[in-house]
This record gives sequence, C-alpha cells and structure tokens, in this order.
Amino acid sequence: MVLGALAVLVGEKFPASAVKPGAKKAIIEGEFERPTDKDIAQILTEADVDDAGDTVLLRREIAQGGRARCYVNDSPVALDVLLALGERLVDLHGQHEQQALLKRGRHIDFFDAFAGTLALRSDVSYLYREHARLRTTLEKLRKLQEERLQNEGLIRFQLAEIERLNPREGEEEELERDVRKLEGAEQLAQATRTAWEALSNGDVAAEGLLKQAQDSLTSAKAIDPELDALAREISDAAAQIQELGKLARDRHLAVTYNPERLEALRERLHQLANLKRKYKLSAGELQRKAEEWRAVLSETDTLTQDIERTERDVDVSASTLQAKAEELSKKRLAKKDLFERKVTKQLASLGLAGASFEARMDTIEEGGVGLKGLDRTEFYFSANPGGELRPLVEVASGGEASRITLALESVFAGKLEPVTLVFDEIDIGISGRIAERVGDALLTLAQRHQVLAITHLPQIASRATQHFSIVKQTSGGKTVTEVRPLAGEERVQELALLMGGEKVTPKVIATARELMQRGQAAG
Repeated sequence: MVLGALAVLVGEKFPASAVKPGAKKAIIEGEFERPTDKDIAQILTEADVDDAGDTVLLRREIAQGGRARCYVNDSPVALDVLLALGERLVDLHGQHEQQALLKRGRHIDFFDAFAGTLALRSDVSYLYREHARLRTTLEKLRKLQEERLQNEGLIRFQLAEIERLNPREGEEEELERDVRKLEGAEQLAQATRTAWEALSNGDVAAEGLLKQAQDSLTSAKAIDPELDALAREISDAAAQIQELGKLARDRHLAVTYNPERLEALRERLHQLANLKRKYKLSAGELQRKAEEWRAVLSETDTLTQDIERTERDVDVSASTLQAKAEELSKKRLAKKDLFERKVTKQLASLGLAGASFEARMDTIEEGGVGLKGLDRTEFYFSANPGGELRPLVEVASGGEASRITLALESVFAGKLEPVTLVFDEIDIGISGRIAERVGDALLTLAQRHQVLAITHLPQIASRATQHFSIVKQTSGGKTVTEVRPLAGEERVQELALLMGGEKVTPKVIATARELMQRGQAAG
C-alpha cells in the first residue's frame, strides 16, 4: 500500500479503487528533502513553481469521476513535471512503472555517476542548450529576413513614392490658404483692370468719350455761347474721370498675381489628395510611415549583419560542444571496463554468481551531440553463465532488477545525490547467507540515502533501523489500513513472526533478538 501510493505520487496511474465510495476525492501527498540537483531548479523554474528551498512537496488528487490533478509546492502542474521531479527524488525498484533501471534513458545516468563524469556532462548539457538556443535564434533571424525580403521591393516603391512628394504635416492647410490668396488676387486684378479700362485705358473709355463731348460742344459754342459753360463742366468731369482712371490703374498694378504659382499649388494639392486617398493616411501619418519604412530597410541591413554574427556564434558553439562531448566520451570509455567488473563482482555477492553484465556504449547516429553527449548507453544482462547478453529492460525480473540496482547503487555509493530508494521484492529467489549480504548492502546505502524495503526475510529486515507494521482493521462496516511504526520489543516480535510463523516460541524470539542485535551491529 505504501509503495503503491509512493509510485502514484511520482507518476504511476491512480488505481480505479483509489476513491472510496461516498468520498469526493483521494489525496496522496509527500514531502521530500530537496537534493542540490541543478535539474530540479530548472524544472521548477520552467514550470513556474515557487522554490520552497530545502523541501519539495508533491501532491496528487483524483476525484470520484476519475479526474486527476498534480501539484508541486501547492502549484498545479502537468503530469510530466511531476514525473520529471519524481525521477530525481524517488528511485523505485520492483514491479513499478517508475523503476529507473528499466528505463534505457537512465542507464547513462547510472554510468556517469560511477565514472565521475556528471560535472563534465553538465558542461556538455549547458553547451548543448546554448548551441540549441543560438540555432533557434539563427532560424528566427533567417525567417524574419525572408519575410522582410519578400516585402522589401514593395516597401522601397512606396517609400520612393512618398519621398518624391515629401508631404509635411500641416502642409495642406498652408497650400489652401495660399491658393485662396492667389485666387482672390486673380479676381482683384480682373476687377481693377476692368475699371481702369472703362475709365481711361480701354478703346471705349469714359475719359475718351468725355473728351469727344467736350470738343464737340466747344466747336459749337460760336453758335450757342451757353454751350461753353457745359463744355467746361464736361472738362471738369473728364479731369475727375482721368484721376479715377489713374487710381484704378495704380490698384491694378499693385495686385500681386502669379497664375503659374497658382497652378503649381493646385497641382500640389491634387497630388497630396491622391496620395492620402491611396494610403488612407494624413500628410503627417504619411511622413511617419515613411520613417517607419526607412527603419525597416535599415533593420534589414542590420539583420543581415546579425545573421552573419549569429552564424559565426553557431559554428563556434558547435566546435566547442563537439570538443567537450568528445572529452566526455573518452573519460566514459576509460571507466567502462572497471564499471562492468565491479558491477559483476557485486552481483555475485548478492546471489547472482555467474551473471554477466555489460554497459554498451554506442555513438548517437544522425544528429550528432545530444543533451548527454555523443554516447548512448544501455545495460545488457544475462543471469546464467554463458547466456546471451540481452537488454536488461527486457530480461530482468522484479527481484533480479532490484538486486541489479542494489549492485549498481553499491558500486557508486556516495556519488549520486541523496534520494529515496525503494526496493520491492528484492528477496525473491534468495535466502540465508545471500540475504544477509543483501541486507548489509541495503544498510550501506542507507548511510547515504533514504531506503525503503519490502521483505519477508528476517536477515534483511534485521538490518533496518526502523520498522513499520501495516494492519487492516474493520470498524462500523469500513476497512481502514493503518501504517504504524514499531519500537523496542515490537520490532523483535515482528521479526520473530517472520522467522517462526504463527507459533512464536521463546527460542524463536531469542533468535530474533540475536539476529536484530547482529544486524544493528553491522550498521
């Protein structure tokens, strides 16, 4: 029950019976001491989860209808975030989906822990991410450049059209004001010219007609002396008309009228109106649009420089990554034989004498360097002498997988971050002396990690520093399972039950106590 709940907490599926009848939901929660693993900090950051410092709180809930939710530090997260954290906090060994040993991708982690290449691999991972970032940046720049180039011809044409006219904000108002003045001047010039011509400058002007009338009367004054007086009045009128004609002339000549300029202003207004209508922008907005397009063209030139610089950065980062990955591969290869010998020896001490073990390293094919370097590592195993080595994930049984993991963990004890190690069914197929060795190996691991083990062998159970009793009780028609820590003689009594079955005699209890004392002394 405990291991099942822990497995669900780190990613396995909720069982169908998780929610009791009548209950709204089931909740599983676990608080873990946080390792200093950099990956955990990155996972929390990418998931936008608050970092709680020394601990990580995982929680899963499932409602009556089957809807499940995941939480990390009380923040809702996707299941893959919980899985990623669970892999780094709990290592399950037995019949569990989350068993790290049965995941090919984790084998290289086991090997690097032994080889002492985790720090170098971390450098490779950083360089890989940086190289990937630069390649992504380059791809975005090239895509942006392609989009810019597709529009560049149109932008240059439109910019030239606006620059050719070069509209100014407020220019239309100025033009219209000048046009009105020039159009008024034209009317004024015409009116004063007409008056001037009518008074004294035309073919049939008032001044000329009065002169004719005066001359006609003067020639006839000998006949009628009274006509002389009329002739003089006409002469006075002619003099006044002459003066008025001069005034009209002066006003006409004083008018500033430039028909060529008026036509030019009218044409300018027409061109501006057409440009505004075409782009649906005012003169000021046209000017700002031109500035925007100039900036775009300038950025296109700058973009080319950015692409060239980023291409150089990508080449440099690729070379640096390749060199660091090759260094990592050499250091891994140098430790491969020693790793295989030590694991094989440890397997023999745990009851798998004659078993064969190999850590096969292959170079990543197409695609070059990966996040963990140039190598792909997978463990191969054969339980019987002379047997064909096959992938461990395909041939190891639950008990064998647990003992193989125990062998691996023992080989690189102290080289991995402290995590919770869970061993289920580790005692299958062993007894006696081998069981004591398995117990001693678990006890050694417990000095560095938190170790939980399910066992039916007293030799293994006697090595534990803490025992728990799991009891089912029925009350009021409901069954409750209780996990209770044992202390003192309770531990001896439970150990005796493992040894003697239902009948626990004083002799069995004495033997259990002796075994317990021997087991504690081993620690």
